[in-house]
Amino acid sequence: MRRALNIFFWIFLGAFAACVGMGFVLFQEHLDKKALFCQIQTNKEQLQSIQTTHDRLIQEAEKKLTEAKAEVKRIQELSDRREQEQAFLKTAPALYAPPSRVLRSWSSVISVPLGISLRLPPQAQASSTDGRITASTNDEQWLIVVPYKEEIEQANAKVLSNTKAIQYKIGDRLLQGVQGERDGISGTTFLLRVQSQGVPTFLLWARTTSHVNQSLLLQTLGTLTFAS
Repeated sequence: MRRALNIFFWIFLGAFAACVGMGFVLFQEHLDKKALFCQIQTNKEQLQSIQTTHDRLIQEAEKKLTEAKAEVKRIQELSDRREQEQAFLKTAPALYAPPSRVLRSWSSVISVPLGISLRLPPQAQASSTDGRITASTNDEQWLIVVPYKEEIEQANAKVLSNTKAIQYKIGDRLLQGVQGERDGISGTTFLLRVQSQGVPTFLLWARTTSHVNQSLLLQTLGTLTFAS
């Protein structure tokens, strides 16, 4: 009987040890699975972060490439305009101010904000603000000088009819645009943009009136001087 109890004890002890060992193995397997799951989650997060960074870098590269292409296009267009401008300057009629003896009776108009000045014939009244210079005679406005804006040029060009392309030069500045007629306004209307080195800087609107003929108008434009 005692021997049987000993045998049973050792069997029980072996079974208990086996259970403990199996439990430890299962517990360790659970820990391993949990660690593996955490590692997988970490790897997923790292992969997502890498993918996000990759996408961001691609977007930044595409943006920089687009900006670089736009800059190359802008530079090429500017170079083309400069070449065209130099070609036009060779053939454009030059505008000159009247002789000094005539200019003695002309008034001066200076706009520091615009960086330009000009002379006006007798009886002409001038108005100079931060954004424009205007000239009129007997309440007939015949000259406006403003900083160049393409939309203003297009809006004024649309209301002209019977237009023809014209160009002049004042020193190394090219004056290019159109002359034509406008409904409800007598005389010839001139719409000219002033440009230098391929860049438009000012827009001139001018027209002939009963007091200012075309010759006097062009002589007035010939007195324009630019600060830079």
